[in-house]
Amino acid sequence: MTSIEAKLKADGNIPDIYKRYLDDTFTIVPGIAAYQTLYQALNNAHLSMFFTMKIGMEIGHDHH
Repeated sequence: MTSIEAKLKADGNIPDIYKRYLDDTFTIVPGIAAYQTLYQALNNAHLSMFFTMKIGMEIGHDHH
């Protein structure tokens, strides 16, 4: 665990599903409010790093 993940965990901001590989992360959060909280926490975790995020939405499938 790096210092960023350790800080997120210590502050109670790390989501249940949080995976990181080098400079990419994959997370699942329960809604927009949790997304905004995580985004703000990541950008406040280290002064010399800036995070960007993309939102993906779950799409239901019609199985006929």
